[in-house]
Amino acid sequence: MIKFSLPMQVFMPFQVKQQHWIVVVIMNKEEEFQILDSSWKLQDYEPEIKKLIHGIAYIAKTVPTAPQNVGSWNIIQKQNVPKQTDGSSCGLYIIKYMELWNGSRLLKEFTQADIDNFRKEMAAQLIFAEANEALGVKEAVEALMSREDADS
Repeated sequence: MIKFSLPMQVFMPFQVKQQHWIVVVIMNKEEEFQILDSSWKLQDYEPEIKKLIHGIAYIAKTVPTAPQNVGSWNIIQKQNVPKQTDGSSCGLYIIKYMELWNGSRLLKEFTQADIDNFRKEMAAQLIFAEANEALGVKEAVEALMSREDADS
C-alpha cells in the first residue's frame, strides 16, 4: 500500500487563459485551495481552477490514504498579496509568492520595484550559473558590462 503524506502546503504554479500565471496553494490541514494572484480576479478563470481541482480529486481517489474530500475543499483568493503594476511580471510575482508565503501571509512584503530588481538578479543568476553551458553567453555579457563600466 502507498503511504500518503502531504506537507502542510503545496505550491502549484498554474497558467490561466494561456497568458497569466498564478499560484494555487493546496492547504492540507485547512482543507482549502488558496489562490495567489498578482492582478486578476478568481472569477476571470474559476472554471480552469475547478477543472484542476477535479483532476487533483480524481488522483487522490486512487490513493487510499489520501484525503478523499479534496473536490469539496473551498477555493479562496487571498487578497493580502502585492499586485503588479505592469502587464508582464506575473511569473516573477509567483516565484516571490512561493518563496515568502506561509499559508496566511507573506513573510516579507515586496513592491513592483523589488520585482523589477529581481528580474535583473534572476537574469544574472541564470546567465552566470555554473550549469549554463551556452557557448559565449557569459563572455558576451561580461563584455557588455565592461563596455558599460567604461562609458560611465
